[in-house]
Amino acid sequence: MPRRLFLTVGLAAVILTACAPTATSVSPPTSAPTAIAAATVIIPAARADEIRFALVGEVALTNVWAYFDEDGADYNNRAAQSGSWPSLYRLSPLSGDFESFLAEGSFSPFELTPAYITSTVSLRPGLTWSNGSLLTAEDVAFTVNTALEFQLGLDWGAAYRPDLLDHAEALDSRTVRFYFKSQPSVADWQYGALQGPIVNAAFWGDGVESAREQLLSHPALEKDLLNLKVEDDRLQKEMADLRAQLAMLDPAGKEYDKQQIAIAKKQEDINSVIARTERKLDELETVLVAARRALYVLNARGEPTFGPFLSPTFQAGEYVRDVNPAYLFETPNFNHAVYRAYSDANAAFTALEKGEANLVLKPGGALSPSISAIASSMLHPANNIRYLAFNLANPALADAVLRAAIACVIVPPAGNIIIPADGLVPRSNHLWRNPDVVLPCQGVMDGQTRLSQAVSLLEAAGYAWEVKPAWNGTPVPGSGLRRADGTVVPPLVMLGYSPEADVQRMAWAASIAGQISQLGIPVQFEEVEQEEMLYRVFDTREYDMVILGWRLPLYPAYLCDLFGLGNPYSYANPALTQNCEALHTTTDLESARQIVFTIQSLLAADLPVVPLYSNVISDFTRGVSYPFQNVLDGISGLYGAPDLALPSAP
Repeated sequence: MPRRLFLTVGLAAVILTACAPTATSVSPPTSAPTAIAAATVIIPAARADEIRFALVGEVALTNVWAYFDEDGADYNNRAAQSGSWPSLYRLSPLSGDFESFLAEGSFSPFELTPAYITSTVSLRPGLTWSNGSLLTAEDVAFTVNTALEFQLGLDWGAAYRPDLLDHAEALDSRTVRFYFKSQPSVADWQYGALQGPIVNAAFWGDGVESAREQLLSHPALEKDLLNLKVEDDRLQKEMADLRAQLAMLDPAGKEYDKQQIAIAKKQEDINSVIARTERKLDELETVLVAARRALYVLNARGEPTFGPFLSPTFQAGEYVRDVNPAYLFETPNFNHAVYRAYSDANAAFTALEKGEANLVLKPGGALSPSISAIASSMLHPANNIRYLAFNLANPALADAVLRAAIACVIVPPAGNIIIPADGLVPRSNHLWRNPDVVLPCQGVMDGQTRLSQAVSLLEAAGYAWEVKPAWNGTPVPGSGLRRADGTVVPPLVMLGYSPEADVQRMAWAASIAGQISQLGIPVQFEEVEQEEMLYRVFDTREYDMVILGWRLPLYPAYLCDLFGLGNPYSYANPALTQNCEALHTTTDLESARQIVFTIQSLLAADLPVVPLYSNVISDFTRGVSYPFQNVLDGISGLYGAPDLALPSAP
């Protein structure tokens, strides 16, 4: 079934990626450009013939149907074909703001009909594909309906959700209407369907029809599932009636026993329907897998695209993309974008050293000090975060004052590969970050002041020590910390997991455990395997504190996914629940922004987790520059952004 991975992140998806090394993570899909915090426009002296990218490893290109699904998620495939397919709206490459792309102006307000919730989008006039044919609303409707019919996953499923979006319809050549089954949210609409990829209907029509035969070969499946749904609804209603009748009977009477027998029999009928439904769903998934496979292998040769560069052609061991003369938007500063694959990172960086490449494209960027003298280094914040999470089921940690004091004594780690975190939304995601949120002791870097403020917080709340923490050039740990009621704060255990690609994380984690111990709380640091950590945090909830991390999407609905109902931190806040419910239903971008700001304020006040740091992405360039700084996930996260690159002196 489709999974929402790039526009919003569900709790399960966050858990799976929480401890994944950045270097092996799939980079952000092209349909959601990364937000950029600040832009400095640079006027190039002249156009250049080509920009050259060095890729690490093999390149296996796919067609568009596989490209936006799991089969095409390989980084090199994404890089070599990036920007080939448009969307109705996009995030500005320079500001991160939501803006129209193919669409003309704004979409219409949602309308409620007897069957659907609808909205209409108008296209700009004169849009053309790379072959000169008109790009029309029929292309949009065809793309949406194909993705829904085949229940495509990954980026397709995130944009066009079969459980929410019923279909799209071309009202005329420039007007498309979306039909939703229920009210969409900003995540589903502005950060969903409106940023979904669009393909050329005329080119793909026959191929999609042939793949559709896989679906039509089992026409009875959907009818059977519909009948089972009707039967389940009937049985559930009958069960509700039986339970209501049972509530009115005397538990000591014979009729009560008969009613319980009837309820048990009805439950057996319901269980039978559930089992039959699961079998039919398995059959349907088998059919869908075969149909998708037929879609993924369709020949894309000659496909009209829409972007600053044309589709790549293989020439003399390189993938070459010529500038698209039919593109109506920004004109790139290079006539060609060239991609060459190298066997490993060393070979790719050697090509950069020799001037054979302008940029090494690698997931997560790369750090290669040996070339720093002959290449320009660009440091960018990774769109991830490491944090210390608390189990609030522990009575000691349930006190927000103690958590604030712990946040104070943690001195942010320093280094050229990390950025101290001061919130749960990165600064570079300026559209969604609340600039007024301040964490305890934020901006205070020296350990003495942080310890002093932590002690003051605890004393004001009635805490006391057998031996009070002090500072004598270095911290003198306290001991015997007691709450206001006189009970001793017990020893705590902090879990941590360190993937091989993030070897410094455990050193920092052990240091953090020592810093917390300054408050007079014995803290034992325990390094565990990933599986055990996930089990203890998300299943048994048997932990006190834990070092975790996320990869973050741009749209911060993840705040609700991670801290809403059922979160693993035993954190509950009715105000947060109320705001998350509002966030999941609003379709107004500014309203969503204000809700996200409020959620950030609530979490900063309650501190169910303490943000620690984000990683740094290093991009080395030679002979090119870019008109921005501090782009989330770096130039590599934008697949080299050849349409934004500027020629510069080698």
